[in-house]
Amino acid sequence: MHIEAFCENTGSNDRNVFERMVEESDAIIVFRSSFEKGLVDSLGITLIRYIYPVFDYIKISERGYAGFNGMLNLVEDIINVLLI
Repeated sequence: MHIEAFCENTGSNDRNVFERMVEESDAIIVFRSSFEKGLVDSLGITLIRYIYPVFDYIKISERGYAGFNGMLNLVEDIINVLLI
């Protein structure tokens, strides 16, 4: 996997910088929160809700991404979104 864009949440300008980086990249998956739903929809990119807040996706069971089991959950989510 090659990282096309990366931005930490350290200031108010980060969101605009991140959106511009994604728009200029060849990204096919974005790992962020539900706030990026509009961005990925407009660009036709898949969103994996990796950080909070998540308000447009329901998970009933605990399927975190930390640790060995978390890594398996993340790989499973990536494969499932790529199959669609």
